[in-house]
Amino acid sequence: MRAGRNQYAPMQGVARLRERIAAKVADLCGTPVYLSIKTTDYRVDWDEVNDAKKDQTLEQAAEILCRI
Repeated sequence: MRAGRNQYAPMQGVARLRERIAAKVADLCGTPVYLSIKTTDYRVDWDEVNDAKKDQTLEQAAEILCRI
């Protein structure tokens, strides 16, 4: 208890664990795309998701070409 290990984990989680999970998800699924939620109906706008992924793919392709 004196070492301070008697507390719950922070509500947002342990930073090191969050970083490892994010890296694993990125390896499995690619880099995440963050979009705003539409609070009127809380539905996913799949066209917006697809557009964001296309933009991300173009950015990745441009980055790869710049390395060549």
